Amino acid sequence: MSGYALLQLAPMLAACATAAVVDARARRIPNWLTLPLIASGMLVSMTGAGLLTAGQAWLGLAIGFTLPFVMLLLGAMGGGDVKLLAGVGAWMGPLGVLKVFMAAAIIGMIIVLVQAIRKGRLSGLLRRSALVTINVMHADVAGVESVLDEARTSEGASYRETHLPYAVPVLIAILFVVLI
Repeated sequence: MSGYALLQLAPMLAACATAAVVDARARRIPNWLTLPLIASGMLVSMTGAGLLTAGQAWLGLAIGFTLPFVMLLLGAMGGGDVKLLAGVGAWMGPLGVLKVFMAAAIIGMIIVLVQAIRKGRLSGLLRRSALVTINVMHADVAGVESVLDEARTSEGASYRETHLPYAVPVLIAILFVVLI
């Protein structure tokens, strides 16, 4: 990617870096950060000064919203994560947000596995993951919810210890996609 294109994405990168710091500290991404990210991505595309057309930005926003929204319905992500990826889609378009979503999933998985190994919780993580997979395969939403509830309260771990701040792998994924 050219230096000019990277400069055009600087506001998005700054917002995502801020989101990563806030999410790592508070385990939430506030609206004061995500809504301007979405709006600015759309505005830049409408001025013709950005990398995308308005249509590409709208499609990127829609895909960036829809992919994590499914995870939100399963209780695996929060609303701030959904809005963050929608904003990334408004700035990077449909293909860019797909790449970021896939890379963030892989990066997030690696982070979770490393944390589970360090804290001696790998077997519990693998057991709960297998249960969720089996329940999803059988479309047993109540079963998925009970497994997620157990994961939230397992081994006396707090929310802060058991939930990945999703903005961190998203930021790493954006940097990977933009720089590679």
